[in-house]
Amino acid sequence: MARLRKFDKTYILDKAMNLFWEKGYIATSAQDLVSELGISRSSLYDTYDDKKTLYIKSLRRYTETQSIDLINLLNDGTDFKKVITLVFNNILKQSLEDSKKKGCFIVNSSIEFSCNNPEISNIINETNNKIKLAITKLIKKSQENGCLSLEIAAPEMSNFIYNNILGLRVMAKSGANKDELQDVVSFILKSMKLN
Repeated sequence: MARLRKFDKTYILDKAMNLFWEKGYIATSAQDLVSELGISRSSLYDTYDDKKTLYIKSLRRYTETQSIDLINLLNDGTDFKKVITLVFNNILKQSLEDSKKKGCFIVNSSIEFSCNNPEISNIINETNNKIKLAITKLIKKSQENGCLSLEIAAPEMSNFIYNNILGLRVMAKSGANKDELQDVVSFILKSMKLN
């Protein structure tokens, strides 16, 4: 059975993504990868060269399978109030259901690597920019259809919202309780007059 999985690169990559997402790069050992992925060390390195390459591929996989959901929700929306309220409530729900406190892989990578790896920084920045652009587009669509005041500067509001998304993710990962997270979401929405 392990031999068949060896050739299922998507399956292996998804398992690696979840392991790195939960433990981070530094805390994940080569033995952790071998045990979790169910492949030999030689197969692991023959396929992915090294741990960092597998981490980078895992981070890209996360953006393709997880971050894209948020981007699509923002891109498909036309009512700023409804969509942004849904975004924050979804993050709150995911955070409360996340028993392993995995948080967001993009945020985790930002904290763990900072600016120390250009390739990882590029993936993080590309994802951040796509999300901020989607928020900006939502704001502009909502202004055009009369759901949001034209006085709001879309790029500044987008940065404010995304900063709060990131902050909420960090707060949840660091162990904030349900009441604290709900208070933050409520205050964020009130500050934008959405609650």
